Amino acid sequence: MAAENSVNYALRILRPVLDGKASAADLKIEAEHRYVDRIQADLQKTVWFSGCQSWYVRDGEGGKKWNAMSYPWSQGHFWYRSVFPTWSDWSFSVCMPLLKPYRPNHNLILASGANEIERCQIKG
Repeated sequence: MAAENSVNYALRILRPVLDGKASAADLKIEAEHRYVDRIQADLQKTVWFSGCQSWYVRDGEGGKKWNAMSYPWSQGHFWYRSVFPTWSDWSFSVCMPLLKPYRPNHNLILASGANEIERCQIKG
């Protein structure tokens, strides 16, 4: 279920790009930090941080333990989050020329180099 939830979430976020309404989707750095901090705080309450040794946990910055392998909540929780993304956490770039809407059996190019990206307008 984890893989399906991840794909479902990615497709929802990429929908504007696939539909040709945006050229790129970019997670806002504040949203990433907020999410990672919350995950790491909640992982501190799990068995992985009870003193056992595990390859899941390594030393992070400032001596803090870091677990990049586990998700502290249920897959039901992740399913819900994947169905209802927090759109305000994302910026969508609109570059000229816009991509044509995705159609099966056609090539899709999401980025074509730095010159293209430099002409982007950030929305959101």
